[in-house]
Amino acid sequence: MASDANQQKHDFVPGQVWTFRLDASEPVATLTLLKVETIQKIGDVVHISVSAVRVRDGVTRIGHLPMSRAALDKSVLELVKTDTARADLGGYEQWKRAKGGVFTTSVSEAMSFVRQAIEGQR
Repeated sequence: MASDANQQKHDFVPGQVWTFRLDASEPVATLTLLKVETIQKIGDVVHISVSAVRVRDGVTRIGHLPMSRAALDKSVLELVKTDTARADLGGYEQWKRAKGGVFTTSVSEAMSFVRQAIEGQR
């Protein structure tokens, strides 16, 4: 069994677009880094958006997912590009006001959670 000490640490920078480990039922997707911050008592949090997630009515985009650095380190596969366009931080601002939580699971597992929440609202 590999230890966490062997886990690669990535230099995450806003604007980076990464491929990531996906559940086989998901469409091909990329994630984009929106913001990286350190929060007292939580640690490093990387805010991302995901280009595509399958929902009952088709495919949609997830505008904001707050991920722990460790969870994101384990999820990303390859840096595709760096996008210089200004990120939409509306979801981040809502999360901050709500004092929201942070996903410590894989991005794919976080997407499943969000998909269930979206489908529950429809």
